[in-house]
Amino acid sequence: MVLNKKGVSAFHSLRSAMRWAPDRIIFVAFDLLHHDGINLRPAPLLERREKLLELVGPARGVIQYSHHVHGGGLTSTLRLIAWAWRAWCRSGRTACIGQATPKRG
Repeated sequence: MVLNKKGVSAFHSLRSAMRWAPDRIIFVAFDLLHHDGINLRPAPLLERREKLLELVGPARGVIQYSHHVHGGGLTSTLRLIAWAWRAWCRSGRTACIGQATPKRG
């Protein structure tokens, strides 16, 4: 991703940076599927994320760790989604990408 002058990720900024300023691109890691030739996919998600944090650290460099949001069941998850949606609508962003994850741990 690439942050614009307001510190918000913007697809247009990413496209521009790919050609004109690749040093502005930040990779945000949220899962670790393989490491040192070992398939980590069968391991629980939280274990994989712990290993990822060990490798990447809480750094602010080119590779950054995406922090985990812990839920408290369906009610808490729905509240979080509603809060995120309201914040998203206020932000003025033009696109959103989401991914459903299987419950693996």
